[in-house]
Amino acid sequence: MEWHELLIFLAALWGVGWVLSLKKGKHPSQETLFDHQGWSIWTGIWVLTGLLIALFLVSALGLLLRQSTVIFVSILLEFFIFSSIFLFPQIGIYQPYRAFGLTLNHLGPRLVFGMRWIVGYLLIGQGLFLLLLFLESHGQQDLLLNQATEESFVEFLFFKNEWGIWSLWLPIFFIVIFRPVFEEILFRGLLYGPMRQKVGPFVASFLTSFLFALIHGADYIRLFVLGMILVYLYEHAKSLIPSILFHVAMNLIDVIFYFKGDVPTSISELRMEIGQIFFALVIFFIIIEIAYRRMKKNGCFERSFNEYAYK
Repeated sequence: MEWHELLIFLAALWGVGWVLSLKKGKHPSQETLFDHQGWSIWTGIWVLTGLLIALFLVSALGLLLRQSTVIFVSILLEFFIFSSIFLFPQIGIYQPYRAFGLTLNHLGPRLVFGMRWIVGYLLIGQGLFLLLLFLESHGQQDLLLNQATEESFVEFLFFKNEWGIWSLWLPIFFIVIFRPVFEEILFRGLLYGPMRQKVGPFVASFLTSFLFALIHGADYIRLFVLGMILVYLYEHAKSLIPSILFHVAMNLIDVIFYFKGDVPTSISELRMEIGQIFFALVIFFIIIEIAYRRMKKNGCFERSFNEYAYK
């Protein structure tokens, strides 16, 4: 993140916090998980601000040190920050993890609920991409082909060159597991709850999704939509488990495509590959949908989603 991008995001973050702090009163309580979260919006703002400043200072060392050294130090720092954030709810604000719905109660319905959205999201995305491959002009098809084959992870290149391919487990574990978990704790956990108490679920969803897209610095529309889906999963399931699962799946797919090896060299090959993926997703979605409907018929979702952490 460049310094001007950092300033823009912090200005937006603190501006949102300032505007919401001026609002007197709260949104009418619905006796949900979010109405019993006892921290303020400034808790998430201060934690996120400290995180970004620390990461920016490490990146700034690139002016003095080799880029590879900066990447290694940055990953170690993010590991440390993740550990701090993961422990923060209990140590910093004296809140149990069940304040975010992070419990083993009703784990099965929440996992099925999350998987249904993951497969459905991928199914729609792959279906639209496949449709574009058949409808677009030749020049636009070449652009789609280039977009489908361009993936780059600087961390992977560094670890592979410095310590060999077997060292890649560290950045993969970090990107697939660590980063999604602490991003969900920050944006959906620490920020969404107190915002919701102030302005209700719709405006809070919009604000946290806007900040989520802004912090990534690119692909704003897709990330905003992704942020809205993640908030919906958290709101509907009263637990961060489905949103963490969804976030992990999205990052895992990026990593899989990076390592998949064979790259389509023509539109026909790309159509065949996307078509096979689409067909597999259809089969998987049918299986998940059957499980979902059976659980719904048995009242599993009504029991789990209507139970908040403090009952």
